[in-house]
Amino acid sequence: MKTLKTTMFVTACMAMMCACTDQSTLGENQGSNESNELVELKINPSIALTRAAVTGTEGSALGSIAVYSSGTENNYAIYEYTDGGSSWGAKGSDKIYLSKDAVTIFAYYPAYSDADNSTALTINTTDPVTAPGTSSTINVSLNEGNEGSAGDDNQIIVASDGKGSINTTAKDIDYMYAVNAVDGGAPTAETGVSESQQPTANSTSSSVSLKMKHAMALVSFKVIKENYNNTGSLTKIVLKNTESNTTLNQGDGQATMNISSGNITLASTAKAATFTRFICTGTSGSSTAGYTLKENANDSPAFSILTYPNETADKSTVIVEVTIDKQTYSKALPNSSQAWAAGKNHVYTLKLSGKELGITNVAIEPWGADVPMGDVTLE
Repeated sequence: MKTLKTTMFVTACMAMMCACTDQSTLGENQGSNESNELVELKINPSIALTRAAVTGTEGSALGSIAVYSSGTENNYAIYEYTDGGSSWGAKGSDKIYLSKDAVTIFAYYPAYSDADNSTALTINTTDPVTAPGTSSTINVSLNEGNEGSAGDDNQIIVASDGKGSINTTAKDIDYMYAVNAVDGGAPTAETGVSESQQPTANSTSSSVSLKMKHAMALVSFKVIKENYNNTGSLTKIVLKNTESNTTLNQGDGQATMNISSGNITLASTAKAATFTRFICTGTSGSSTAGYTLKENANDSPAFSILTYPNETADKSTVIVEVTIDKQTYSKALPNSSQAWAAGKNHVYTLKLSGKELGITNVAIEPWGADVPMGDVTLE
């Protein structure tokens, strides 16, 4: 009997311990990160200070972005902004689901490599196990524009009253990358990326705010007239190197953008780039060749070109050619000791005075606020 009583006592204690353990487990897991229930990733992008240059700060202007996550079963999705829902959501069945384990989120624009949004622009993967990561890249390219007749790739169309506005061709691509909207952090010397720069998410913190930053540089020209008696119809702008120079460099090979830092890497061999832009007035559906120059830079639109960031401070080996009233004027850019930095708009004011064209002001500005670069006189 003594043995029986002891056995019963032990059994009862074990049962109580199991019951306590079950209740404790339920209490900890229920509604907490420990449950490991999969939750879909939600995003909320904004733009730091689009195809053409994006000038606003609302992420909805992008339309779609590519999103990657590290450490999830499906690590890639295209997120689209829906006008009806006024929110961002993953396209189709490719969704990113999060567990209790934190993952790193990467995003970039554009999500597609073609204007028809039929071919996804995906990362260059050399090691699928470690991708995506802070070394992952996408392919990027410049839109030089056809030197022949006007078309979508080389035509800038402006409104007749487009004061101070940024205007690019429909084919210029404003490459962007995402950082944490809460804390962009300071980049480290080793990787160019800070510890807090990339956003993270898990099942209990599944909504991520992204700040989309411009990886390209913007070069703009405001062309005005003074004491000029003819019409002043601007029909063409060409930006090119002086002979045998490659200050404007597109690289002789595939260029890439790091999706974490936004750094653009060119092929080791330099290749000169030449940008050709035909100027029209009106809308994309109805336009006429030429733009009639104003007399005040504040009343003039900016004719803009998206290019790779350029660390060369002395741009005097770069020439701008403008065609006004069928007359071509050529002028070297001034040595303003300013690199063309990513996310900045580098504005040159060109003044046609009598029969001479000059650069009268040069400015650097965030996309949305001008910063002078200097003036150029055309002749």
